[in-house]
Amino acid sequence: METITQFFEDLGWLANVAEFIGFAVLIWTVINVHILRTEQREANKKISLLLEVEGISDLNYALPGTIRRKDFSRGEIYGRLGMIPLKEGTRWQIRYVQTNPKFLEKIEEIYNLIEDTTMTIHLTKEEFDQFQFTPSFYDRDS
Repeated sequence: METITQFFEDLGWLANVAEFIGFAVLIWTVINVHILRTEQREANKKISLLLEVEGISDLNYALPGTIRRKDFSRGEIYGRLGMIPLKEGTRWQIRYVQTNPKFLEKIEEIYNLIEDTTMTIHLTKEEFDQFQFTPSFYDRDS
C-alpha cells in the first residue's frame, strides 16, 4: 500500500502540468470567443443605400431596408436597384454603377468600415427619372 501511495505522490507533478494546460486552454478559448463575437458584431453592421442626383442633393431616394455588412456586395446592390419599379423598360441604367471603377472601390471602402454607414450612388437627373418612385419616397420626414 505504501508503494502505491508513493507512486501517486511521485506523479503530483503531472497534475500540475495538466492544471497548467487546462488554464492555457481556458485563456485561449476566452480570447477566441471574444474575437468571434467582435467579428459577428462587425458583420452585422448595417449599410443603407441612397440614390442622389449629382448637384441636386434635395433630389434623392433612400432605398428601403439595410444591407448587413457581411452581405454587402455589388450583386446585392444590383438586386436592390432592380427592385425599384421602372417607368419604362426592363433594365435600369446607372453609369456610375455600371462603368465607374470608383464604384467598386467605394464598395471595398465601405465593406472595410466597422460602423453603420450609408453608401451614396450618384445619378444624373435622367437616370433618376427612369425610376418610378411614389411621392411618399420623396418625403424624408414620414
